[in-house]
Amino acid sequence: QALPPKAGLTVSASIAPGVIAPLSAAQKRALFWIRYGALIMLSVGGLGLLLFYYRQWSRVGRDPQKPPVFARYAPPKDETGQEYSPAAIHYIHHKGLRGTDALSAMLMQLGGQDVLDIQADKKVTTIRQLSAPITGDDAQTLVHLLMAKRGGTLVLDGETDTPFHTALAKFHSIIAKKYGPKYYRYNLGWAVLGFLASLALTFAVVLSPVAKNSLGVLGLFIALVVMNGLFVFLLPAPTRYGAQISSEIDGFKLYLETAEEKRINTADPLGTRPPAMTVKLYERFLPYAMALGVEKPWTKQFETSMPVEAKAYRPSYAHGNAFKSGGSPVNFSRSLGKTLTAGVAAAAPVSQSSGSGFSSGSSGGFSGGGGGGGGGGGW
Repeated sequence: QALPPKAGLTVSASIAPGVIAPLSAAQKRALFWIRYGALIMLSVGGLGLLLFYYRQWSRVGRDPQKPPVFARYAPPKDETGQEYSPAAIHYIHHKGLRGTDALSAMLMQLGGQDVLDIQADKKVTTIRQLSAPITGDDAQTLVHLLMAKRGGTLVLDGETDTPFHTALAKFHSIIAKKYGPKYYRYNLGWAVLGFLASLALTFAVVLSPVAKNSLGVLGLFIALVVMNGLFVFLLPAPTRYGAQISSEIDGFKLYLETAEEKRINTADPLGTRPPAMTVKLYERFLPYAMALGVEKPWTKQFETSMPVEAKAYRPSYAHGNAFKSGGSPVNFSRSLGKTLTAGVAAAAPVSQSSGSGFSSGSSGGFSGGGGGGGGGGGW
């Protein structure tokens, strides 16, 4: 019978039992593995990686209990009884060197100790070594690296100065070695091992003949990436000694950034009282305030406590038309930081200026009140 246009047609076909042999047990297992192998591999491998990371975090990544933080009225001292340098304070507090803050703080401290004289004009910054004795191992190391082959005079004139950057890189390496593993451990070896295991697991899944186009597989891959990122963050931890010193640094920072009227309410279990503000005290602690990024509130305390002296303040070791006038310590500190940052950036070799942490945009030194940002690994 002829069918009209668009009429439906159903065809029924049947196959007698036994014409097609049923799947064997081995074939069923192979089919199951093709369908669910990626999920099984990622689930088992991810669980094993999680147990590995958790074990290592429990063993080396747990932070020791940090002592309570309360105001301290002097920089902490090391095991020999010597005060930490501003560079050391900066490195331990930030777990690395940021921008030019540490360098500026060290040069400022050396200037205040009559070891250096800084002449900063618009295009040329000249740093001269004076005859005063150098106090502190870090300060001696920095002055030796910067001045030993220059006759005691360092000139930053906007030209490339590879030896200058080599000296700073060497000082960075010395500071990192001296105040690194003893105070803070990154435990990167375990993180790298976990990452390699994750990479091997990923290749095993990708190269095996299993179905990988499912939301479950995608979710497990994402979870693997998140797990690696999480434990890269969790594995680093301070040592017990590092936690102790970090607590003392935080206490010193608390003193530097807390206004006088608020400090009265600060817990003081040692029973000590803050020293009276003087020009000498302000100048002594200013490099540490810069290293910690709190020179602005520290200067505010000076201006509030001693307005007449603060208005007339001008350090004897800093000269030149690059320093802003106006009788304000903030103007001076901002100008000095910008000058040193620009000088360091201009002296950088072309191949390093964009990625070594020497660029003028990496921190800003004193500009805007410190704050530390920028390249975490360089000066």
